[in-house]
Amino acid sequence: MNSRKLFIGVGGVVLFALVAVLAALASNNIRRPAPELAPGGTLVATLVHPSAHDVVAAFGSIWISSGPGGTVARIDPTTDFVTAVITLPDPATMLAVGEDSIWVTSAPGNRVSRIDPATDRVIGSLISGERGALGITVFDGYVWVANHNGDPTGSVAKIDPAKMQVVDLIPVGDEPDAGPTSIVSGAGSIWVGVQNINAVVRINPSTDTIVATIPDRGACREIVADDHGIWVAGGCVAGPGVTRIDPATNAVTEVSNASGNSPAIALGGDSVWYGTTDNFLGRINTTTHRVVGRLKLPGPAWAATVAFGFVWIADREDGLLFKVKPN
Repeated sequence: MNSRKLFIGVGGVVLFALVAVLAALASNNIRRPAPELAPGGTLVATLVHPSAHDVVAAFGSIWISSGPGGTVARIDPTTDFVTAVITLPDPATMLAVGEDSIWVTSAPGNRVSRIDPATDRVIGSLISGERGALGITVFDGYVWVANHNGDPTGSVAKIDPAKMQVVDLIPVGDEPDAGPTSIVSGAGSIWVGVQNINAVVRINPSTDTIVATIPDRGACREIVADDHGIWVAGGCVAGPGVTRIDPATNAVTEVSNASGNSPAIALGGDSVWYGTTDNFLGRINTTTHRVVGRLKLPGPAWAATVAFGFVWIADREDGLLFKVKPN
């Protein structure tokens, strides 16, 4: 055989193989490893707060509830020092910010308490429903509370803060137990995560009527919202990491690269931050709806908020509060 022909033949095979590999890469037939995500933030402090349950920001401070401990701590966001501890007669569960007050629910009880930030004292309380006052939000001059249990179902209580009394009770869910959990306002509506129907219920706050029931397997922990989107933390073991509801269409989409059991979620600027039970803090770009950063935490996340240039994450299991500076 002619040696020159043999060389050309072998060279042609090599060239053909190289072209095939490049074509496969171009068409994604050969999978390249996903790039490692940047942290998205830097852990700058870990604060000890026994039974840390919920965290919000208002009136120049960070406020953290202590769950069964029955206290709310007020923290200076600059020094990280506790400036006040408010004691309640019942467990301090979820927190909400009003125009001139901090509002606190007490589960498994059904009490709602009102704290005056000018005096750091409880200035009023009321009973929100039958039992299990959990999520709470303030919108359109009223306080809205998710009653987790009831007869025949759980409910959303609409409270007039001027009268300190329930003015309407909106039944939601289909069972007496494991009903409404988190509640938030956004895009002119009230949004309620209802565990026993695996859905987010949308309520018109003017008529107190349900206008949509949106299936979402992750609807059993925190929800955050603005006029552009409602973000649902996948706090159920079988649920997706994070989902987004379009308020214009009520359509649900999953954040494709967010994974894990993610009870905590917070909205700040151009990012949604979600915390997982396997000790990660993820950062989602609100425009692309994709995770752009992931930071390892010292413990599991339970609740979160964004304020004063930081992300604050409560670790209920270990009694800690993590302070993260976005990168």
